[in-house]
Amino acid sequence: MLREADVDPTLRPTELSLDQFRALADAYAYLCARDPGLASYEFREELRLKHLARRPQTEETLALRRPPSGAPFPASFDPEADDSSGKPER
Repeated sequence: MLREADVDPTLRPTELSLDQFRALADAYAYLCARDPGLASYEFREELRLKHLARRPQTEETLALRRPPSGAPFPASFDPEADDSSGKPER
Protein backbone atom coordinates (compact mmCIF):
# COMPACT_ATOMS: atom_id res chain seq x y z
CA MET A 1 0.00 0.00 0.00
CA LEU A 2 2.88 2.35 0.79
CA ARG A 3 4.36 1.68 -2.64
CA GLU A 4 0.99 2.26 -4.31
CA ALA A 5 0.67 5.58 -2.44
CA ASP A 6 4.31 6.52 -3.11
CA VAL A 7 4.91 7.12 0.60
CA ASP A 8 8.30 6.59 2.24
CA PRO A 9 7.92 3.46 4.43
CA THR A 10 10.46 4.78 6.95
CA LEU A 11 8.22 7.69 7.98
CA ARG A 12 6.44 7.48 11.30
CA PRO A 13 2.68 8.14 11.28
CA THR A 14 3.17 11.54 12.93
CA GLU A 15 5.57 12.54 10.13
CA LEU A 16 3.00 12.05 7.34
CA SER A 17 1.70 15.11 5.58
CA LEU A 18 -1.99 15.47 4.75
CA ASP A 19 -1.20 14.74 1.09
CA GLN A 20 0.61 11.53 2.04
CA PHE A 21 -2.23 10.50 4.36
CA ARG A 22 -4.73 11.12 1.54
CA ALA A 23 -2.54 9.09 -0.85
CA LEU A 24 -2.62 6.20 1.65
CA ALA A 25 -6.41 6.45 1.94
CA ASP A 26 -6.73 6.47 -1.85
CA ALA A 27 -4.39 3.46 -2.13
CA TYR A 28 -6.45 1.59 0.48
CA ALA A 29 -9.67 2.41 -1.39
CA TYR A 30 -8.08 1.15 -4.62
CA LEU A 31 -6.97 -2.10 -2.95
CA CYS A 32 -10.42 -2.58 -1.40
CA ALA A 33 -12.03 -2.09 -4.82
CA ARG A 34 -9.76 -4.83 -6.23
CA ASP A 35 -10.40 -7.17 -3.26
CA PRO A 36 -13.72 -6.38 -1.50
CA GLY A 37 -12.94 -8.77 1.38
CA LEU A 38 -10.07 -6.53 2.45
CA ALA A 39 -12.40 -3.85 3.84
CA SER A 40 -14.06 -6.31 6.25
CA TYR A 41 -10.84 -8.07 7.33
CA GLU A 42 -10.42 -8.05 11.12
CA PHE A 43 -6.74 -8.58 11.93
CA ARG A 44 -7.41 -8.29 15.67
CA GLU A 45 -9.71 -11.33 15.54
CA GLU A 46 -6.96 -13.41 13.91
CA LEU A 47 -4.48 -12.30 16.59
CA ARG A 48 -6.99 -13.10 19.34
CA LEU A 49 -7.50 -16.63 17.99
CA LYS A 50 -3.74 -17.21 17.75
CA HIS A 51 -3.34 -16.02 21.34
CA LEU A 52 -6.12 -18.33 22.53
CA ALA A 53 -4.58 -21.28 20.69
CA ARG A 54 -1.42 -20.90 22.78
CA ARG A 55 -3.24 -20.86 26.12
CA PRO A 56 -4.12 -24.01 28.06
CA GLN A 57 -7.51 -25.36 27.02
CA THR A 58 -10.33 -24.81 29.52
CA GLU A 59 -14.09 -24.68 29.09
CA GLU A 60 -13.87 -20.89 29.30
CA THR A 61 -11.24 -20.55 26.56
CA LEU A 62 -13.08 -23.03 24.35
CA ALA A 63 -16.22 -20.90 24.68
CA LEU A 64 -14.23 -17.80 23.68
CA ARG A 65 -13.09 -19.54 20.48
CA ARG A 66 -16.64 -19.88 19.20
CA PRO A 67 -17.38 -17.70 16.17
CA PRO A 68 -19.12 -14.42 17.14
CA SER A 69 -22.25 -15.40 15.22
CA GLY A 70 -22.74 -18.39 17.50
CA ALA A 71 -22.41 -20.69 14.51
CA PRO A 72 -20.90 -24.09 15.21
CA PHE A 73 -17.27 -24.80 14.47
CA PRO A 74 -16.50 -26.01 10.95
CA ALA A 75 -16.38 -29.81 10.72
CA SER A 76 -12.61 -29.72 10.17
CA PHE A 77 -11.95 -27.63 13.32
CA ASP A 78 -11.09 -29.51 16.52
CA PRO A 79 -11.14 -27.09 19.49
CA GLU A 80 -9.65 -29.80 21.71
CA ALA A 81 -6.53 -30.16 19.53
CA ASP A 82 -3.42 -28.59 21.01
CA ASP A 83 -1.22 -27.52 18.12
CA SER A 84 1.05 -25.29 20.19
CA SER A 85 4.57 -26.60 19.76
CA GLY A 86 6.17 -23.63 21.46
CA LYS A 87 7.60 -22.44 18.16
CA PRO A 88 6.49 -19.07 16.83
CA GLU A 89 4.17 -19.20 13.83
CA ARG A 90 5.31 -17.64 10.58
